[in-house]
Amino acid sequence: MTEINISFQVENEYNEMTSAFGIEENYTIDVIKGFKPEMNDKQNLFITGESGSGKSLLLKRFGDVISPEDIPKETLIKWSGLFDISEKYFCQLLSGVGLCDAKLFTRDISTFSDSQRYRSLLLYSLIKYDTIILDEFLSTLDRESAKPIAFAFQKICKKLGK
Repeated sequence: MTEINISFQVENEYNEMTSAFGIEENYTIDVIKGFKPEMNDKQNLFITGESGSGKSLLLKRFGDVISPEDIPKETLIKWSGLFDISEKYFCQLLSGVGLCDAKLFTRDISTFSDSQRYRSLLLYSLIKYDTIILDEFLSTLDRESAKPIAFAFQKICKKLGK
């Protein structure tokens, strides 16, 4: 996995404003202009940095970012009919993201827990996209919940060449 760590700093013109608030630190900013990143096929990229450092802005340079609002609101049992994929492949993907509980198939996705909604987003992105770009990946989940989801997602992406 490739990791990019970015940290933007504020230019001197902002230093006057910050000093008005009693902030004595000096900042500078590195601006990325005309930057269009290129990735190798089947490469995982992880962007890190402080809050407000421009991670989301940089991520958008790679392409369209997928969010939970992009997923169909139908129940999972209806999803298999939305895409031109076999039931066997659909079941493999369900299992790969941890959504293989039969009780979930008939429930409306809006009733899912945060963890289940993220897993639905991952399932949807695996079916619909070859390149998957996610921002704030699993950020609302605690680390113990997010870790197995992220691990399983990376594993299935490698297996499928996504």
